[in-house]
Amino acid sequence: MTTKVNWCDFSVLRGVYGCVQYLSRLDADWKYYQYLSGVDLPLKTNLEMVRIFKKLNGSFNSGIYDLENYRYKHRSMPPLTLWKSSLSATFSRESANFMIKSPKVQQLYDYLKHTACPDESFWTTIAGNPKELSMPGGFDATLWKQKLTGVYQPKNKNVTNKRERDFKYGLYSPEKYYISRYQIWYDKKMRFRCHGKFTSASCVFGVSDLPMLAIRPELVAHKMYFSVQPATYFCLYEHVKRRALSGKDDFNVDAYGDLPGPRLSRGEDFDDVVIKAPYGYEHY
Repeated sequence: MTTKVNWCDFSVLRGVYGCVQYLSRLDADWKYYQYLSGVDLPLKTNLEMVRIFKKLNGSFNSGIYDLENYRYKHRSMPPLTLWKSSLSATFSRESANFMIKSPKVQQLYDYLKHTACPDESFWTTIAGNPKELSMPGGFDATLWKQKLTGVYQPKNKNVTNKRERDFKYGLYSPEKYYISRYQIWYDKKMRFRCHGKFTSASCVFGVSDLPMLAIRPELVAHKMYFSVQPATYFCLYEHVKRRALSGKDDFNVDAYGDLPGPRLSRGEDFDDVVIKAPYGYEHY
């Protein structure tokens, strides 16, 4: 039996997390979970995604930002330090198996039932608090924020801490640490990058966005509406489909293995890992 899902309501998290619980119980030997909404479109073929997932090396990929106080200020203290992120996250089967068995994750899930837009305060909260919850493939969101905002103090004094501002990207070359979804939010800095229209402060891509979308390194693009320049969806779908049917398999996705998550999962020192957010901490 299915229940109605309403935007920014707990029903969103309930539905998505219910799917994770279902998938975790399956005998099928799946390796990585990725969320797609009904208005997302994959930017990568199945083969490309499989190779990228292998490069992620079990790491948990989600965005990081401060959670606004109004979302939970009338509630008691949360069981974990709360962080904001997109509902779109990518993580391993091991992470999924861990979270559904964790009492701490269940406590957070119950806590979020009466907060605003709880789907945006779940993934990074359970992945980014290693001292409170040892999520497989997780990370320390507090330290990552320090690097993203340029205030991190390296243990090695010979290491220079600076925010990465490299805007170069390509089909298989990520420009930022978060690759689960490409989305443009409305603000003075980003509004000119959307050539469709903004709905709920998020870009609905238009036809003029196609040249950019065709070479974005993220896994999926959000969002596309059939009511807003529908050719955008069909042209991009056809573009990715043709790449899938071409039989071309000599592409190189090594750059995804250089993302901070995979590097840290290989045991590299945090001081040496670059965490990119070229448009600023708030634009994961």
